[in-house]
Amino acid sequence: YVRAWEAGDIDAIVSMLTTDAIHAMPPWPAWFVGRETLRRVYAGYEVWGAHPGPGVFRMVPTALNGTLSFAEYCRPGHDGPYRALALTVVTLDASGTRIAEKISFVSAALLARLGYPSTLEPG
Repeated sequence: YVRAWEAGDIDAIVSMLTTDAIHAMPPWPAWFVGRETLRRVYAGYEVWGAHPGPGVFRMVPTALNGTLSFAEYCRPGHDGPYRALALTVVTLDASGTRIAEKISFVSAALLARLGYPSTLEPG
């Protein structure tokens, strides 16, 4: 998952989702359902500049109350430090092999409150 996001490999990311995976991104009032919907959402992120690829995201695996989570950082334009973006909490399916739900709390302030740095240097 980390390698796929950091490589900008949308096919690999989507392959890890259940068919009916859900992704909510509070504080935004939208949520998305289904592999193909999420493929379009992820590939359409503005930070990719319409071309998903490496160098945009950094994902730091962590746990929140014992639940698999990721501190997410991004840098538009592939330059400069990665900036805190979101804390994503992941729920796996019953087999533990695919992601059934993701909740991304889009808040750099939340990451700071949890002790994560506001930026990460490349490399």
